[in-house]
Amino acid sequence: IVVHFHNNSETASAPLAIARELRARGLGVLLVEYRGYGMSRGSEPSEQGLYLDAEAALDMLSQRGITASRILLWGTSLGTGVAAEMAQRGRAGALVLVSPYTSIPALVRDAAPMVPADTLMPDHFDTLAKASQIRVPTLVIHGDADEIVPFWMGQRVAGAIEGATFLRVPGGHHGDLFARDGAHLVDAMVTLAGTLHS
Repeated sequence: IVVHFHNNSETASAPLAIARELRARGLGVLLVEYRGYGMSRGSEPSEQGLYLDAEAALDMLSQRGITASRILLWGTSLGTGVAAEMAQRGRAGALVLVSPYTSIPALVRDAAPMVPADTLMPDHFDTLAKASQIRVPTLVIHGDADEIVPFWMGQRVAGAIEGATFLRVPGGHHGDLFARDGAHLVDAMVTLAGTLHS
């Protein structure tokens, strides 16, 4: 089962075409919506709130008899912080991070070095700090022309997760990686999913 956590500017419906392709390749897919996004109601989004939403989705799968060893977590941009946290908590058998950042404050500092991001940003999503605790097969995908999350952040995250595979998308921007190289990326995800145990 592939569980997707979406980007900040998207809703759960954004990766529908890719989800259909993964279904056609024999995988189950769950598209998670966060509080405050799309049709979801309730409180404003926050780091802890998004983790609670992710836990609720994974708990639902667990109640249906789907163990962590059968789950591939797939996060895109903002969602990479959610997916990494869930992987660190032992909620998956494999992990895919698409355009990951090292942390939100680091992302802000990269764009505006004079801003005291650690103090001003309530949500840190510090993937780099938890990377060494991620113990599942991991694929990191990043475009080398990403204009929002620097390419070096994806490289650094991949280097900090033991055994992670890094896939560079030449000319890839922040939101066009699957449009540019979808067949290759889906193949890589399906191959990783093949390492999961029932």
